[in-house]
Amino acid sequence: AKEDPAVTARLHDWLRRLAAGDIDRSQLAPSFSSFETPALVADDKKTFGPLGPPKTFVFQGQTERDGVTSYTYAVTFASVRMIVQFGLDAQGKIARFGYGRTR
Repeated sequence: AKEDPAVTARLHDWLRRLAAGDIDRSQLAPSFSSFETPALVADDKKTFGPLGPPKTFVFQGQTERDGVTSYTYAVTFASVRMIVQFGLDAQGKIARFGYGRTR
């Protein structure tokens, strides 16, 4: 599969919102909105806020499971690189998000 620029833009916006601690719950699938508690939003702000804006997004691929299409990216910030999974459901709502640092 090829990169979908609209999905990359959504991920960029999601990371910006996480860094600010200001998520838009209307963009989230109900189950993910329940998972993304205020405490988790605060933790995500502590993780992503200090990193500054992402510098590059490199699309790695996509998978589909349980009605959610997950897009994997290597995202580079000023001092760290992460592998990020960003999942959208059939309605285009954010249904999955995960990340891990690679350096």
